[in-house]
Amino acid sequence: MKIGVVGPESTASVVLNVLKEEFMDIQAVYRGSDFFEESGTLAETLQSRDHVEAILFTGATVYANAVRQTAPSIPWRYVPRSRIAVLQAFLEAITIYKNDLQAVSVDCYEEDRLREVMDELGIRNIRICRAPYDPETPGFEKRMVEYHRNCYYKGQVSICFTNMEHIREPLLAEGIPCIRMHPPREVIREQLYQLQILNETTKKNQGKLAVIVLRFDYIFDEEENLNIREWEKMDYRGRFEEKVYAVAERLGAAVFTNGTEQYYLVASREMMENVFLKSGEHQKLMQYGCRPPARGVWIGIGIGDTMLEAKSRAHKALNRSVADRAGYLYLVEDEA
Repeated sequence: MKIGVVGPESTASVVLNVLKEEFMDIQAVYRGSDFFEESGTLAETLQSRDHVEAILFTGATVYANAVRQTAPSIPWRYVPRSRIAVLQAFLEAITIYKNDLQAVSVDCYEEDRLREVMDELGIRNIRICRAPYDPETPGFEKRMVEYHRNCYYKGQVSICFTNMEHIREPLLAEGIPCIRMHPPREVIREQLYQLQILNETTKKNQGKLAVIVLRFDYIFDEEENLNIREWEKMDYRGRFEEKVYAVAERLGAAVFTNGTEQYYLVASREMMENVFLKSGEHQKLMQYGCRPPARGVWIGIGIGDTMLEAKSRAHKALNRSVADRAGYLYLVEDEA
């Protein structure tokens, strides 16, 4: 199995060590950056150029940005925030920095989780200053550094906690006590096991999922009576919808709608080929709905390993159908 690892080197090094020592059957391709904003581009590169079978994001902020930008069509996981990491960070503050932990500044970790760990350690009445920013905030990392710095210099806190090396380094350079929360090995191990399971599941379903997109249009302008015209439109739309659901039932397909003039049918590739195409179900829909120039039906079919992949290809096929003329059906199976 070949997986991609995305994230800053300080965190990824832990992941890569776990892979090297415990997962010898997994080949890792590392694409790293200290800037979480670049994670989307890195994930795209791993999929298109390195041809990895799965992606592991090394932190929640990296994961959120990458998924928002790329929505990977291959299995992916991220190393979640762990209470074990919080526990280790507090113990480090107490033993190494000799900090009394009366007041701390944090980013990314929820206050409830922090207090849960502090209760276990018997730490009470601690003041927590949590940075009010999230990855969507412009200049996110710069604002985080400034927040910790201001809290410390104003005497509001005595130590800072972060899960990003790019925030920790400039603070330490100024002499501000800052502890990085590293993901524990057991959490990384768990996510790697999950990736292996997801990959095996994907292989079993490879190329077996089909998404059919149906789009129809209609014009009843020849009727002068507005009420009758609207009734004719509703009647036609209702009858067409009945036929779509009847086809879906024969396919054993799930049906989703986008507005009132587009339908998605999600079925197995086998049922799409044998029932929708070979048995002529697609022709029945076209014959009913395609009466140019007043009515038109367009169909696009996509094949993929996942619903997202099949849907994307179905849209590509539908665009080709619309570009030609009503009554055309196209199928896209790969990205060529």
